[in-house]
Amino acid sequence: MTALRWLRVLDVPEGTPPRSQAARALSSRALAPASLRGLEAEYMLSRAALDRGTEGDEEVLIMLGFYSGNDMLARGALHAGCRFFAGYPITPATSILVSMVNEMPTYGGLAIEAEDEIAAIGFCIGAAMAGEKAMTATSGPGISLYSENIGLAIAAEIPLVIVDVQRHGPATGSATQTA
Repeated sequence: MTALRWLRVLDVPEGTPPRSQAARALSSRALAPASLRGLEAEYMLSRAALDRGTEGDEEVLIMLGFYSGNDMLARGALHAGCRFFAGYPITPATSILVSMVNEMPTYGGLAIEAEDEIAAIGFCIGAAMAGEKAMTATSGPGISLYSENIGLAIAAEIPLVIVDVQRHGPATGSATQTA
């Protein structure tokens, strides 16, 4: 959702300057200056798109959207030439699998959901050996299941991208109890 639409949802009057709109809409939170500048830029681009009548234009929406890190990782991999992805749904890496399954066909590649983590990395090793730029994504216990095939890929010098998405919780360096 673009900033302009967010501000409409939050009932911020339309004549208010962008910085004031953001401050008013999000006054209960302390925003870092970079975040506020980003929201202001988003608003200005949204306003320009609406003035030109191009709100539905795909390029404008890509430029103006809010995305997660996993979504941007998938987009970056596709733009870098990744044409094969295999994964197994495991939180919090599942959204990478979903993004790749949805986007990969438009880039002429193949993304598949494997029956388990071991099969996922095996598929990627096979694709990389066949010359494709391959990537897989997992989290926590999945990386443990990848370990034997990671050793194979290293010993055989098979180029492969493995994304390990960290979970929050005990022993990960993040707090488990909030004040």
